[in-house]
Amino acid sequence: MPLPWAGPLVVRVPAAAAHGATSAAAESAIVALSRRYPHYGHRRIHALVERQGHRCARSTVQRVWRQEGLRVTGPSQRPKCPPWPEARIGSEGLYDAWCLDSVFEVTTAGTTIKFLTIAG
Repeated sequence: MPLPWAGPLVVRVPAAAAHGATSAAAESAIVALSRRYPHYGHRRIHALVERQGHRCARSTVQRVWRQEGLRVTGPSQRPKCPPWPEARIGSEGLYDAWCLDSVFEVTTAGTTIKFLTIAG
């Protein structure tokens, strides 16, 4: 006989039965959407899979990505220097040096004035 102050009877369910297994259709939808939209992350892919009617967690999308070796592809990194050699500032002599400095000043009217000082 349960005690009246103990509250409702709690039955523990094994972990394997508590979490539903992801269906093969959901996993194939995750892979198909990830390959179709390579710039999308796991959260957006999860939303698209949910819209298609498959129930799964975001961690399921991450697990399928790990198993399939999928990653988010971003835009390629731009070069840090100009690609044409004429655009580079070069020295003409042994002790030739350049100094560039940018100065931003705010006037009393509130406008910003930008200066670029070049010393060579």
